[in-house]
Amino acid sequence: MRLKKIFLFPALFLTIGFWMAGCSATPKLYFGQPLAAYNSKTVERILPVIQNNFPGWHIENPNQPKHDEGVRRWQAKTGNPMDYYYTEVLPTMRGGIFLPFPDGAWSAGAYSEAVFLEGLGVPIWKITHEGVIEKTTTEKMRLWDNGILSVKQTRERNKTSYDEWVKRQ
Repeated sequence: MRLKKIFLFPALFLTIGFWMAGCSATPKLYFGQPLAAYNSKTVERILPVIQNNFPGWHIENPNQPKHDEGVRRWQAKTGNPMDYYYTEVLPTMRGGIFLPFPDGAWSAGAYSEAVFLEGLGVPIWKITHEGVIEKTTTEKMRLWDNGILSVKQTRERNKTSYDEWVKRQ
């Protein structure tokens, strides 16, 4: 009996250790958004809405210096800055919430991040610039909203601030 306890105890610690390395006690929610929305008054206004609707979740906003550094690193390494998000950031998320352009069109990057998270089997939500949140799927994003922008279209739209897009609505 003592021999079983000797082996069972370390195995339990190893199992807990591996689980904790791959999981966080606080679930993380990725907040995907067009680059045009970075540092906008709209995001400043809707972030508290997200936090209030997801109490106990850590909201992972890609508009942070640590992510800028990660993007630069992966751009140099692979030539694709989005590889950083697919490899290091998104696999640690337990959900995603995504902001389309005010007309309902999805940026190429936010849509691809939503597809990735949905492929992991985690839930995704949409938040409008007015702060309305609803659970969604990438199929709904593609078919029922105002479509998915190409990378070229997204880059063109990102030249105008998100708040300016809101004013145009």
